[in-house]
Amino acid sequence: MRASDLILSPDLPDDQAHALLKQYGFENAPAADANLRRLAELAGVRERLAQLLPSLLGHVSRSADPDLALNQLEVFLDASPNPLTILSYLEESPVALEVLVTVLGSSPYLTQILRRSPEYFYWLMEQGRLDLLADSDYFATEVEAMTRAVEGSPDHALDAVRRLRRRETLRIGTQDLLGRASLEASIGQISYLADAVLQIVFKIIFQRLAGSPAPFAVMALGKLGGRELNFSSDVDLLYVHADAADHTAMTRLAREYTRALTDFTAEGHLYRVDLRLRPMGKTGEIVYPLRACLHYYETWADTFDRLALMKCRHVAGSRELGESFVRSIQDFVFRKYLDTAAIEEIRWIKRRTDRRLRERAEIHRNIKLGEGGIREIEFFVQAFQLLYGGLHPEIRTPNTLTALNRLVDHGFVLPKDYQALRRAYIHLRDLENKLQLVNDLQTHTLPETDEDLGRCARRMGYRGKPDDPARSTPLLWFRQELEAYAQSVRSAYDSLFSANESHRGLEEIVLNDELSKEEVLEKLTAGGVTNAEDFYSGLQVLREAPAYPQSPSRMRNLLANLLPRLVENAGFSQSPAVMLSRFDRLCESVGSRASLYS
Repeated sequence: MRASDLILSPDLPDDQAHALLKQYGFENAPAADANLRRLAELAGVRERLAQLLPSLLGHVSRSADPDLALNQLEVFLDASPNPLTILSYLEESPVALEVLVTVLGSSPYLTQILRRSPEYFYWLMEQGRLDLLADSDYFATEVEAMTRAVEGSPDHALDAVRRLRRRETLRIGTQDLLGRASLEASIGQISYLADAVLQIVFKIIFQRLAGSPAPFAVMALGKLGGRELNFSSDVDLLYVHADAADHTAMTRLAREYTRALTDFTAEGHLYRVDLRLRPMGKTGEIVYPLRACLHYYETWADTFDRLALMKCRHVAGSRELGESFVRSIQDFVFRKYLDTAAIEEIRWIKRRTDRRLRERAEIHRNIKLGEGGIREIEFFVQAFQLLYGGLHPEIRTPNTLTALNRLVDHGFVLPKDYQALRRAYIHLRDLENKLQLVNDLQTHTLPETDEDLGRCARRMGYRGKPDDPARSTPLLWFRQELEAYAQSVRSAYDSLFSANESHRGLEEIVLNDELSKEEVLEKLTAGGVTNAEDFYSGLQVLREAPAYPQSPSRMRNLLANLLPRLVENAGFSQSPAVMLSRFDRLCESVGSRASLYS
């Protein structure tokens, strides 16, 4: 029986049709049969479809989800104004057929873009389009050209930008699914596209509101700051304006700009914007004067803020103001002293995250936040940057892979750890991209069922090796490699964060205000303090010093870094409380407690 009989033989018994379809990997053969029958009923396509069917089913069988691919092909052709033209094109171009089936079988999100704009498929297949690795200049030129065509109408210009983003996402996503772009190339293009969009939208909104250069800067944080966005990432932004600017006008500009990025229209939306990394988080103002913003970071911000600002860069608005802000935060982010307390805070943040994931049974399913996940690689890199970036500016960079390269080049990271973390990071970020490409959801969690996980494995390119029992199916091979990557990440992470085991946890006494007195005494005793009650009394004197409430974040960090040394010296004193009280008086006499602590 030939594949074409599925189309040309209306009397073909169901059991024979279904048996043949099973050979092509369909899990639901009756549904696949129904898809083919409905396709054959489209005007004028039966003969052409029958000729194409052997090749079509071959590609479908190799797709991530054959059932989805065939179903989406039916929907795509049904929505097309001329399905016969598309089938003729696919018959003439085997590459186009492979591309289309790959998209249809992997990503309902990208399929929806094709259904909405079938002409994008022909654009996608133009010579060189799928080999293009676009840079910032390419996207800047594209958005300028798109908006110039609708000059005079801000709303139409914004819709043009939405269409451009949709079209370019289709191109980058298709490249990713076909394996024609590396992980670095994919996330780089997604980020360059976001940069261009943020810049042109700022230009459109500002011209509508004012029309002259604004002392207002849009700062990129998070994955956008590092130029490592996923397909469905939020964009983390921070807004600042010049001190002399009209704060009310700048607030209006910030709100209008955010609305333009997030509003849904008939053309969709641009980005989800996350402003929670600004001073005071969700309760803070949407935009701050430069001086007020810097004062907050110097006075109140903690290690989490430093981690966020490590990826800060100017992305839109006043470049002069933005670059001034980045220069001004360097000493806050990168300390000149060995900041071991920050490492304890990172470990503390990760422990809380692990606890929440265990409660939700996601500790091994969340590839971003779970054990051996992306966040542990990022924390590993950022810990070295926090520790040594003050004295070694060459390791300051917002991009994780670039930072890893610099850390190994300058001898901070062992080559074996570098290789393990780099491979794991690329694999996990690629997997994260594939998860998000399915339905344009910001997910980092692996599917629960073996069936869905198997499709995920195929989307990643796993096909199985029948002669290797451990890799006989895509799912087995996928799980084996994922576990190996997670173990290598966890090993490197633990080797760094378990250093100085004898003093582990002492910094938390100062950093964690939620600890009870009993918990503090327990940690002091475990840290080697023989008279913990007496030491606790002296420590309270230091925590109540006049300088502490004036700059609580900085003083807390400095005291936490100093605490292990104070504990070491407590053994030489009959009364730790007296020792600490005298130390406090010495600090007062010097005049600059922060400098002495440093």
